[in-house]
Amino acid sequence: MLRQAVASDIASIQHVRRSVRENRLVSTVISDDQVREAIEKTGRGWVIESRGEVVAFAIGNAKSGNIWALFVHPDHERRGYGRLLHDTMIDWLWSQGLARLWLTTEPGTRAQGFYEAAGWRLSGSTDRGESRYERSAMRIEVDDLSRPAIHALLNEHLRSMYSLSPPESVHALDLERLRRPEITFWSAWEGSLLLGCGALKELDPTHGEVKSMRTADAHRRKGIGRAILAHIVGVAGARHYERLSLETGSMEAFRPAQKLYESFGFVYCGPFGEHVEDPYSVFMTMRLPERER
Repeated sequence: MLRQAVASDIASIQHVRRSVRENRLVSTVISDDQVREAIEKTGRGWVIESRGEVVAFAIGNAKSGNIWALFVHPDHERRGYGRLLHDTMIDWLWSQGLARLWLTTEPGTRAQGFYEAAGWRLSGSTDRGESRYERSAMRIEVDDLSRPAIHALLNEHLRSMYSLSPPESVHALDLERLRRPEITFWSAWEGSLLLGCGALKELDPTHGEVKSMRTADAHRRKGIGRAILAHIVGVAGARHYERLSLETGSMEAFRPAQKLYESFGFVYCGPFGEHVEDPYSVFMTMRLPERER
């Protein structure tokens, strides 16, 4: 169970920190008072409990943007706890209006590989020889489809779709069709780095369709698709749509996308709009709650 850390967790947090085999911060004495300040004053902490025992924790500093700590007890590694804590903490820190996040970790450890896979970029090293990593805030912006990087990403998307489905079952849109007035297209960036894209097509004044969801191959598994989809759902609500629908592939390669949509509340349905039954397609829809409208 994931929950916010409280003062009564401090002893357990210290136990987990002392139990790890790598990146132990043995040169740094962290007192209980420092942990309390970190979770109550300068930031927030989270713990994961298993059978009533704290087995992992993370703490982020909302003032400096520092990932203050992220540790999983060795007996509970490789269960996705680290990624769950990481993503929860990162989402909260971005919600605090920070422009940049940073952390330090020991080089040559699994932690270093974990952070690099999660999208952190090496920015230097500290006086103590630790590696320093940074991330800039993701920005999602309406895109005019003029930049070469966008063209390359959409070509990557189309190649992928045509490699997975027969031509008559590919519903991905090319540049010309994405420029139609009923479609709004967004791109997601970190600095000058293109991360992904997505679009929203108005089918009628109460119904929208999610289109062109794509995360750049080099940035998968970093929460980018989820962020873009959340943005699209928010815009659909602001437009007072009552329903949001989509088409995606039916093959196993599309299962991660289906799971993402399911997590937002999309349910399976029949064809809508101009779509027809197709063994290579599945259709999903969601009613937008009143608060989204």
